[in-house]
This record gives sequence, C-alpha cells and structure tokens, in this order.
Amino acid sequence: MALSLFICLGCSSNFVQTKEAKTDTASAIIWHWGDDFSEKEKEKLILYFTEVTDATSKVLGEYPFKVHYFIHRSDSDKEPIPWAHTDRSEVEAVHFYVCADFDLGDFRADWTAPHEISHLSIPFLGKENAWFSEGYATYMQLQILKEMGVYTADEMAKRYAMKDELVAEDFAKNKPFLDEVKSMRAQYNYPAMYWGSVRYFRKINEQLTSEEQISLAQHIKSYQKTNRIKDESFEDLIQSLDVGLKKPIFKQLFNQCCKESFFRAFE
Repeated sequence: MALSLFICLGCSSNFVQTKEAKTDTASAIIWHWGDDFSEKEKEKLILYFTEVTDATSKVLGEYPFKVHYFIHRSDSDKEPIPWAHTDRSEVEAVHFYVCADFDLGDFRADWTAPHEISHLSIPFLGKENAWFSEGYATYMQLQILKEMGVYTADEMAKRYAMKDELVAEDFAKNKPFLDEVKSMRAQYNYPAMYWGSVRYFRKINEQLTSEEQISLAQHIKSYQKTNRIKDESFEDLIQSLDVGLKKPIFKQLFNQCCKESFFRAFE
C-alpha cells in the first residue's frame, strides 16, 4: 500500500499543506516543521524518518491512522535526536527535537525514532502502566533497527542479553517485579525500568514462538487490523492481545509480575 506523504510548513495546528507525493511506506505521514530547516536538511530528515516508518510498518504492521511528525531544532548538539515524545492529545503524533548537523548514518544508528514511533502501535496506557509501554517500545526499537540493517539478529540478541544482565542488579530477589518497576519510575531510574520491563516482552515472545508459532511482532501486526483503534486502556489491550491464543499468556505473565520477582517471573 502506498503512502500519501504530506510536506507541511509551520508548527501550529494551522499548518499549510504544500505537497503530496507517493512513497512505499505503508502509513500516511503528516509533516510539521516547527522551526526553519534548509531544503537539504529537510530532505535528509524526511529520508531518515520515512525509512524508520517503513521499517516500523514492516515489523509492527500498518498503523490504522495517519501519523503526525513534528520536527523541531534541539538546543543540544550531542546526538542526532536528543529528545522526542509522543502526543496523543488530538492526533497520533511524535515530536522530534533534532540536531540536523549529524549525517544520515548517525541518525540511522540512533534508537530514539524507532522507540517513539513504536509507541503508537499500542494505545496510550497512562503513567501507572509506563513500565509496560516503555518496556514494549524499548523491546521493539531493536526489532526495528534490525529491520533497518543496523543490527544483525545475533547482535540484537546479544544486546538484549547484555541489558538484561546489567539491570538485574537493580532488582531484589524477593520483591514483586511490578512493585519494583513502579518504584524505579518514581525514583527516576528509567534505564532499569525500561530494560527490566523488556524482559516481560522477551518472555512473551518466547511463549508465542513456542506455543503459537508466531513472534510478538507478528502478533502486533494482527492487532493493528483488529482492536488498535478500539482499545483505550491497559485492560482493553491485554484482553485484546490474548484473544485467539490457546491461553491468556499476556494476562498470566502480568499476574506473575504482580506476585513474583524479576528473577522468578521471567525464569
């Protein structure tokens, strides 16, 4: 399916639609330029974000809505995308704060865009369930980077394992996983919360592969076509993801996380 690519000027809601083109990306992107960028900078950024969107579509399926990208200049020059965040207030959107001085290769190696765009494949779940949404996006960012050719399958697996081992030191042997990740968020220990929560999705992927002969990403592809637009809460999402499975593995593992430690729930 072709993408309608709209090039938009201005950062307010009253943007001007100036051009329509066709690309191979599966979803519709609406571009908003929040600051002045040269035509060469725009060309590079459009090329990069379109590539990430295309890879995300291949991994997670076509999003059943148009995606809005708001591109802003960052005050920081330390990395290509020092900050980004999703915005679900009116449309499904991501705000990217970029340093356009970096070359395309630097942008491709950055994890921020794959992470934020993958957030949009599931509903906004609120702060209380940030462990789930952030663990999910952190898990999927490597899947998308592999699709882009940034990582091989072996390199991706080694990176998951390395992060898993690194954050295990932050978890206690006898405290429920869910209590710990919520406490980590309150204490701003985001790396441990993000990568510790990835273990939930690695375990889910293992179970889906073994019991249903599909990967988590393939399962999410089907979800885009069914309940992505309908679901509005964490409870809706978990129920939808378990539909059609031989057993409710998403709910069962969540219940384990409420009672068991990082080490027990994911053994």
